[in-house]
Amino acid sequence: MAKQIVVDPEKFLGEPYIEDTTVPVSAIAQWAEAGLGTGEIADVYPELTAEDIRAALDYHTQHSGGAS
Repeated sequence: MAKQIVVDPEKFLGEPYIEDTTVPVSAIAQWAEAGLGTGEIADVYPELTAEDIRAALDYHTQHSGGAS
């Protein structure tokens, strides 16, 4: 698991999120599925780096049966 991705059963109902933020991986994946690129997602979540976004999308792909 990428260091940016955290799964803590005590936070966000155990949903994976980007470390030091309140941004869940699923939100990033939904924006990507809607057609937004990394730069556009960073505009929505300026606290995220491109590396954070890529890590979230990789995590989502790996943990959703390959679908994104």
